[in-house]
Amino acid sequence: MKYFLGLEIARSKVGIFVCQRKFALDLISDLGVARSKPASKPLEVNQRLTSVAYDKILATDTTEIDEAIEDATSYQKLVGKLLYLTMTRPDIAYAVQNLSQFMHSTKKSHMEATCPMTRKLISGFVVKIGDSLLSWKSKKQRTISRSSGEAEYKSMGTAIAEVFG
Repeated sequence: MKYFLGLEIARSKVGIFVCQRKFALDLISDLGVARSKPASKPLEVNQRLTSVAYDKILATDTTEIDEAIEDATSYQKLVGKLLYLTMTRPDIAYAVQNLSQFMHSTKKSHMEATCPMTRKLISGFVVKIGDSLLSWKSKKQRTISRSSGEAEYKSMGTAIAEVFG
């Protein structure tokens, strides 16, 4: 096994395998969550994250505003590492995409969790030849779909553009 830029690369008769086990374990250790119970899903259900500007618009006298963190570099570094981890863990791409929306104006609640704040759906696809992965993508759709069929049609268009594009 060889290490290159945080990637573990192993070659066998079956093929070349790439993983980031050591990178992920180092990240878990750096965050101090090594003894935590693993989550079954990368996102908390029904938790809504908003920007500071959005909170101020909707604020009333009784609501508590979650102010922006002054130094967001630790949050930005964490999201950057998670983005790097999505190379071998596309299952976390949606959660990381949600986290990355708040890199410019980070709040304490963003550090704690992530969840979609719009009704826009996520298109995702995987392109393979045999057992070999050629490409994959997870992207928020630009518009709100009126039905799941419409959303799937848009996702199919994105996948076809990638294959034939």
